[in-house]
Amino acid sequence: MPACRSLQRLLCSAALFAGVGAMAASAAAAPPSPARVAAKIDRLLVEEVYPDTSVLAPECDDETFVRRVWLDVVGDIPTPEHVTAFLLDQRPDKRRRLVDRLLAMPQYGQNWARYWRDVVLARRLEDRAVLVGNPMVVELTEQLNAGAGWDEIAAGFVTATGDVTDSGATAIFMAQDGQTEETAAEVSRIFLGIQIQCAQCHNHPWDRWQREDFHELAAFFPRVGVRPVVTPTRRSYAVVVNDRPEPRRQRRPSVNANRRGQAEHYMPDLERPEDPGTRTAPRFFLTGAELSFGTPDAQRRGQLAEWLTDTPWFATAMVNRMWSELVGEGFYEPVDDLGPD
Repeated sequence: MPACRSLQRLLCSAALFAGVGAMAASAAAAPPSPARVAAKIDRLLVEEVYPDTSVLAPECDDETFVRRVWLDVVGDIPTPEHVTAFLLDQRPDKRRRLVDRLLAMPQYGQNWARYWRDVVLARRLEDRAVLVGNPMVVELTEQLNAGAGWDEIAAGFVTATGDVTDSGATAIFMAQDGQTEETAAEVSRIFLGIQIQCAQCHNHPWDRWQREDFHELAAFFPRVGVRPVVTPTRRSYAVVVNDRPEPRRQRRPSVNANRRGQAEHYMPDLERPEDPGTRTAPRFFLTGAELSFGTPDAQRRGQLAEWLTDTPWFATAMVNRMWSELVGEGFYEPVDDLGPD
């Protein structure tokens, strides 16, 4: 098919793209003009994606546009009255006005909160993680409608603690049952678009990630656990932290470490699985930034959140996901498997 006329033509310029959850990292500087952004996207599409043609797809008509933009922003179709009012509107900027109006509706945040709920819970190890589904949608809806930056939201997921029925940000830990390696894999997949878990037992088969890269990322999470909350009136789970010092005597990590957490992460010895393995310090594989053994959990995960949201991979993964959802196909597919090459 011919190149689409970017988001300006498809979904009323970059206003929608910028508005979807304030899904780019927060910035003090004013964003560039949506028209300029859209024009640049058009040019890059022609140059890099469709080099054999300079013909862009025509702008869609108003009837098509109003249905598309309602579905994309609020997840619903417009009423006949909304369609009629839009078609009769003669103002040249009516598409932008419609996007702004839809972004101001509470259904906007709810629509995209449900999308992220599905992303987080799709690979859950623990089916009881559905307990966190509704709290996550409620909490994320409020954040998106308030214009919170995606960096702020992501940091909340990475650093969350508390009862899963009270804190939707605990969703990743609950979905992975507090297991260190699985949590690290999901944080990388969801926020960076990198399937680094393929390097858990061996060097990545087709990307450049090494086995050490995966376990150094996992070393940010060993102190986190998910424990049952049982009272006469309540049945739930809570994300908890164990900052107790590591025992002097090295021992094999407990099989119940996901319930209470442990001081440090150990990369298993594949030749001798009965041994404790290699104690591994937290290190962010994309930049080489690292922390020392004994670093408290709050500092580990807080620093990781800062490093993670500051890397270009974080923005790239978000842009690719949003483009895929709004246009139908990402620049890279699957959207959560961006390789370094």
